[in-house]
Amino acid sequence: MTKGTLMCYDSVDSRPHHKLLSELASEMVARSLTGFTHIAVHNPLQKDSNNCGLFVCLFFWKRWKVVGSDDTEEGLARRRWQILHAVVNFDKEKNEDASK
Repeated sequence: MTKGTLMCYDSVDSRPHHKLLSELASEMVARSLTGFTHIAVHNPLQKDSNNCGLFVCLFFWKRWKVVGSDDTEEGLARRRWQILHAVVNFDKEKNEDASK
């Protein structure tokens, strides 16, 4: 029975990166995540060399809620602001929930 899935994500979809991630995931599963499987995830992909952090955030954000896929310069700038807004509001929501 599978307990969970470890997702290996590289925003530039590099074969050497995926190979290394797969090796690390295999070691993690063997040592401490018994019952987990691991898979390679191949999207969303960045088209430049300076948006990796944004794309990692987008990957997690897309797993959590529906997010558009506008990868233009303007669309990426909009996503940066949306992620910042979500992070700032998350902290506020957490504090509000704790006070109830």
